[in-house]
Amino acid sequence: MTETPAVYTASPIPATTEWQTMKQMAEELHKSGFMPDSVKTPMQALAVIQQGRELGLPPMFSLRNIFIIGGKPSLNMQAMAAIIKQRIHPDAITVEKTTNDLCTVSYWRPTWKERRQFTFTMEDAKRAALTEGNNAHTWRKYPRNMLWARARSNGAKGYCASVFGGPVYTPEELSEAPDTPEPAPDHHKKIT
Repeated sequence: MTETPAVYTASPIPATTEWQTMKQMAEELHKSGFMPDSVKTPMQALAVIQQGRELGLPPMFSLRNIFIIGGKPSLNMQAMAAIIKQRIHPDAITVEKTTNDLCTVSYWRPTWKERRQFTFTMEDAKRAALTEGNNAHTWRKYPRNMLWARARSNGAKGYCASVFGGPVYTPEELSEAPDTPEPAPDHHKKIT
């Protein structure tokens, strides 16, 4: 089980001394080589740290879970889940069923009377051409994991987008469709 980091509250605009500290941290961490491949410069590292700060995530967690794809910061599913669980409720996301053919995830918010489901299937992945090209080997080797991640991220965007302050994409979505991602398949259901 992935541990959820503490989400903290900070001003979205750091004070001058905080900015200088963040900039120095980004420069030193970049020199260390302890950066994901998508972070190529100290300024990109700083942008990732700032993006994480705005979302309430600690700097090192941000550097491990926010990626720069096509010049856009993107959150992996661990970061999305951490934010949702901290800002909405620890039980806001529940995996109901996962197989090599589909994954169904349910979402809940305190203002809802019932949980809502999102299902992503292998057919959905094939229709969106996710099982072809650069990611074909990953979908072939780990279909359950890929369906799990896609069901959780699509559901998060559909049911919890307000906690991110705007559109949010996973690194895989931006690398698969760098221009405009296709709309999510219509598998939204209420659980009765």
